[in-house]
Amino acid sequence: VPMTRGEKLAQSCSLVWGRGNVRREAQVVGSWSRWRERVPMTRENSKWVADVALRPGVYEFKFVIDGKWVVDSTQEIRRDDFGNENNVLRVGLFEHEFVWDKCAAKTVNLTGSFDAWSTRLPMAEEKSVLSGSSRFVTRRPLPPGRYEYKFIIDGDWYYDMTLPTAQHGDIINNELCIGTVPHTFVWDKTIAQCVMLVGSFDNWKKQHPMTRSEDGKSWSIDLDMNLGKYLYKFVVDGNWWFDTSEPNEADPYGSHNNVLNVGF
Repeated sequence: VPMTRGEKLAQSCSLVWGRGNVRREAQVVGSWSRWRERVPMTRENSKWVADVALRPGVYEFKFVIDGKWVVDSTQEIRRDDFGNENNVLRVGLFEHEFVWDKCAAKTVNLTGSFDAWSTRLPMAEEKSVLSGSSRFVTRRPLPPGRYEYKFIIDGDWYYDMTLPTAQHGDIINNELCIGTVPHTFVWDKTIAQCVMLVGSFDNWKKQHPMTRSEDGKSWSIDLDMNLGKYLYKFVVDGNWWFDTSEPNEADPYGSHNNVLNVGF
């Protein structure tokens, strides 16, 4: 039976209870099952471990130790809307906090390219006990990438001038770049004895060795790239080449560099 997209995206996550004080059994329960299913934990030396397969996201969970629901104080903790403390598990995503604090408002919503500008996410008002000032906050888990967004203040669209922006003609949006993105560079245009990768991602300082495939027809290297625009070339048996089949632009020396836009 073919795997669903969700099953392909699922990652195995190990949850560990290492605080001791377990007499009979240890379990873990979390928001991934709407707190309905307790996953049994297995004792491994002095620790108790459970493996769960989860899609990318941010989850809350608790340990059930001999029937008592508890959190591990050595792991990240979040307090929910009911005042309960839960541990936090982040799988494959970065949770970003969006804040509007530039003017008073009755309602503030967030909209952006992370869901093709299709929704308006309500932002919760938080008031300072000391100063009495207010700010509006929402948190959203996002995969690595580049996003644009705006705040809707009492029905009117605004961007925050104190944060990074992106301009498209007369339209200005806030811009957010988060995380790194794995990228595979491939050279398969010639038979070679040695291929290296060089680029602007480290100011052209280092030649990165590439790995030859078993059939000898291609070379590759995997790098975790920060978001942005990069220029690069391949050093093939000592000669600098660019791949004509990939995006490229002219350089000042009469040749071309390949171009990689990460997160754009």
